[in-house]
Amino acid sequence: MESAGCGNFLLIFFLSCIFLGRATAEELDVLLDAFHSVTGFNVTEACGGSGASCDSVLNLTSRNLRGSVNWRKLAELTSLQTLDLSNNFLSGHIGADLWTMQSLRNLNLASNQFGGHLTFDWRQGSISALETINLSNNRLSIYDAALDLSGFKNLRVVDLSGNRIASNKLLACLLNLTAIANISLTGSSLGSIARPPLWSQFFYPLQHLDLSSSHLTGSVSNLANITSLQYLDLSNNNLTGDFPGDFRNFFNLQFLNISGNAFRGTLKEENITKFGRFAFLGSGLCNASLRVPCASTAKAKTPPGAVANASTAAPSPSVSNSAARLPYSSHGLTKPAIAGISSAAAVVVIFAAAIAGAALYVRRRRAHLAAKEWVVPKSPGPFGIERPVVESGPFSFETDAGSEWVADIKDSTSAPVVLFEKPLLSLTFTDLLALTSHFSKESQMAEGHNGPVYRAVLPGDVHVAIKVLEQAKEVDVEDATSKLHALGRLKHPNILPLLGYCIAGKEKLLIYEFMHNGDLHQWLHELPGVQPGGDTDSAMWEPAEAEDDMEAPLPRLSGERMGWFTRHKIALGIARALAFLHHGCFPPITHGGLSSCNVLLDDRFEPHVAEAGIKDLLNTGHSGSIREAEESSKNDVYGFGVVLLELVTGRMASGDEFPDGFAGDLVGWVRHLIKEKQGDSVLDPRLVNTVPVNLMLETLRIGYLCTAESPSKRPSMQQVVGLLKDVQPDRANS
Repeated sequence: MESAGCGNFLLIFFLSCIFLGRATAEELDVLLDAFHSVTGFNVTEACGGSGASCDSVLNLTSRNLRGSVNWRKLAELTSLQTLDLSNNFLSGHIGADLWTMQSLRNLNLASNQFGGHLTFDWRQGSISALETINLSNNRLSIYDAALDLSGFKNLRVVDLSGNRIASNKLLACLLNLTAIANISLTGSSLGSIARPPLWSQFFYPLQHLDLSSSHLTGSVSNLANITSLQYLDLSNNNLTGDFPGDFRNFFNLQFLNISGNAFRGTLKEENITKFGRFAFLGSGLCNASLRVPCASTAKAKTPPGAVANASTAAPSPSVSNSAARLPYSSHGLTKPAIAGISSAAAVVVIFAAAIAGAALYVRRRRAHLAAKEWVVPKSPGPFGIERPVVESGPFSFETDAGSEWVADIKDSTSAPVVLFEKPLLSLTFTDLLALTSHFSKESQMAEGHNGPVYRAVLPGDVHVAIKVLEQAKEVDVEDATSKLHALGRLKHPNILPLLGYCIAGKEKLLIYEFMHNGDLHQWLHELPGVQPGGDTDSAMWEPAEAEDDMEAPLPRLSGERMGWFTRHKIALGIARALAFLHHGCFPPITHGGLSSCNVLLDDRFEPHVAEAGIKDLLNTGHSGSIREAEESSKNDVYGFGVVLLELVTGRMASGDEFPDGFAGDLVGWVRHLIKEKQGDSVLDPRLVNTVPVNLMLETLRIGYLCTAESPSKRPSMQQVVGLLKDVQPDRANS
């Protein structure tokens, strides 16, 4: 009996070894321990399948993994050479034990939620085998005092873009590595530009250097020794120098972008021919005959301070601090005044109904999309693009909602992709087909009232959202192109950047920066744990106090991420974005459809307002009067007020949980209770014990001001910014 049991055990063990490739039982135990706290991890998927193994390669990219890795246990895989955990939702610190893995050559942890300080704790006295490190699009920071890369002598490729890195030492450390060939530090804060070592001009291997949007200062002449460069992106910094004088040694360059800097010199025709006009916009260089205007007339980025001045302006004296505190004072919010504006109230009811309908549709769509596993085809790297097969159209695509859109073109290469910041990255509709699996339902991530949205990854590991603007089919191509380029120049920290576009037949495809933290509606109303329509655990919910027979449970707060400090920061960011559109742009731009669904959050939970300027694109040929523009801006103020009430109450803008008589409308319910001096009863009960209640009440009253029935009674967004700054919470007390 005992021998039979041993035989069965050996048989099972033998079969499992066959099924799990070359992974030993010890390696499997290590993996199970290392990923013990990671949901979605399946050891058979990790080490099974066609020829897969865990002894040298562990590839778990795009597996929807969530949680933290035990790096100390993972380091026990002494033969591991390649580790790829990219495109997941992994969090926590990157442990020091990772850098002690002597056999590890390729590391890819890109596009996760790793945070904390990155120390590169390699074992003293030894040389790391690492050749490639990709930690892009996380939440990592670096302490200069602890930065030491001298042990990474084999490092060829490093990508730390899209993190929270502020370092005056990092670039110099990387440039001192003798094997380095590819450096990407986009979005960092690097200080003055580093000078490479003197030996670099003789046998330097560096070919790819991307330092765009990295707060760089100083002269580009410090890089003159790097004659091996083929790709150089210094756009959107504060660099100085002479052109072409300081660039004469870069004779191997195939790609150059120095837009948005402060260089001196004059462009020649061969510069434009080789690198394109957009590579020099706002660079300080000019040549009127070549249609590259000087920086004084065409700046590629907003000058430092301009955005701040437009978006953080103090409130007008006409709306004082007392206005936010006294909703029934002499500032025009008396009950008789409000009750007397019946015609304006009718407009507000229609506007609120439209918001309610849109929110209900989005909620239903989210319930349908929640269970989908995203398929995001990866694009080739920066050193070349393997072109997909050219196809013949027209091309028809069905969306998740059952609708259809058509790109009526015969040749898929006939529709170019225009990328404002990467003008020489030559892509066409053919590439978009490949990167979205033919705009498959698996690649679709949402469907708004303007059209479907797809996720893709462009060359250079640029994560984007591609929006098909179906309502713009009849917009003239020339007019659309002009307005899209204007929207591409719209730069503000709280506005979602339009990276580019593609016009395929009548369809206009807009390419936006992808935000990994999703939208505000999701964080306020759908997280954590439960999805709309799914089974719920009663322990995940907390009851709200009943008012007027209203008993609607609120989802439990997700950690500290949606605490009051974060909510106020989001509200202030949205207000600054709208203030910039209304008061910092000429002509003024109105949003026309603001809701919590189109407020996207980055990895720092900074808000980015999506679809800014789309209304103006759709309203081609109709400029509107000044009065109409003012009315549209007041509609934006109302939309902001709705979002602000969602942030304060934790409730959706519409739904069936509101008492009879309010037509499922959050605004009507809140305004009623404020008039009855019961404003404190609508505050999110999850927060009332974590923050001074008076701060929430003051913010609630700002929402009251913004949702006034009469547009003329609503403050401007500049004034709203000032009012919100007056009630800014102390992080330590919220």
